[in-house]
Amino acid sequence: RALDLESGIRSSSTYIFELECIRGLAIALVFLFHIYGISGISPPPEHSLAMSFIVSGNTGVTLFFVLSGFLLGQPWLKSFIDNTIPPPHLWSFYAARALRVIPLYYAAVLFSVIVSGEWLVGLEAMLFGFVGFDIFPYSVVWWTLSTEVQFYVLLPLGFLLWLSGKPGKLLLLAILGAWLYFYVSRV
Repeated sequence: RALDLESGIRSSSTYIFELECIRGLAIALVFLFHIYGISGISPPPEHSLAMSFIVSGNTGVTLFFVLSGFLLGQPWLKSFIDNTIPPPHLWSFYAARALRVIPLYYAAVLFSVIVSGEWLVGLEAMLFGFVGFDIFPYSVVWWTLSTEVQFYVLLPLGFLLWLSGKPGKLLLLAILGAWLYFYVSRV
């Protein structure tokens, strides 16, 4: 009997085996980066391309973000391409994201705050502000959640503006232009 990789994961219409392989690569890169960092070994001055992906650290996280953007954007793109397909229901989209992320994240923040006593930092983290190393070692990866939540909030709104006609498209382009200006000016 062959192993059915699709069983129990997603419906066959949304499961894309190649993307699951890329997700596995992203997991491996994040895992290797953390193992490499914990070992305390300094990278040699000249190392291979593969080692560059590992020691740079953000390669795996970037892959996760790109995959999320592609997969979460698919329903809106399908609706945009085929007018017979309605766009996803906003409340369902937001509820699914919130139920997937918030309970476990808040439990982790609460545990970290109880252990560290950093209540103000914990409050900022619960509001998805950038926390960084403020409750080390617990908060080191929390920056990804603030990025994800911003994406979850903005993705549907961006598609709705784009689909609403010329004024919506112009407003969306103005917002993206302002964001780009402020992003580049902070660098």
